[in-house]
Amino acid sequence: MPDITMNALHSALSGLATRQRMYAKNIANVDTPGYVAGRVQFEEALSGAIRRFDKAGNRTYAGPTHSSALDRVQGPNQRAGFQAAVGRVKAATTHSAQGTRMNGANVNLDDEVIGQEQTTLAYQTVLQAMDGKFRLLRTSITG
Repeated sequence: MPDITMNALHSALSGLATRQRMYAKNIANVDTPGYVAGRVQFEEALSGAIRRFDKAGNRTYAGPTHSSALDRVQGPNQRAGFQAAVGRVKAATTHSAQGTRMNGANVNLDDEVIGQEQTTLAYQTVLQAMDGKFRLLRTSITG
């Protein structure tokens, strides 16, 4: 049974994987004349989806904790829709506005390698969070 945490982690892994592919593509085209580096953004969209879910009555809701009280305020289908939307956040790809070199390309190899390493670390961190969530579920099920 998916929950908001698993949906958010899934969206984060998807966005980070897309970013990793973009860095690889940029590095592969470092010397391609006229190539414009791509950039991937998803954090803001994911954060917004989580905030909308919170406003729908989950996690940050300060009122009664019984779901029936929440159902009267927001309705279970609306909350479920917000939760599902968190799992469907897509990464947006844009082009870098960085200046170009003589051949018209604008890939800065140093920036790309650093970004790739940061993305790798972030991906590993999200995988560890997902592993922790699965361990928690396994413990809950097996006792």
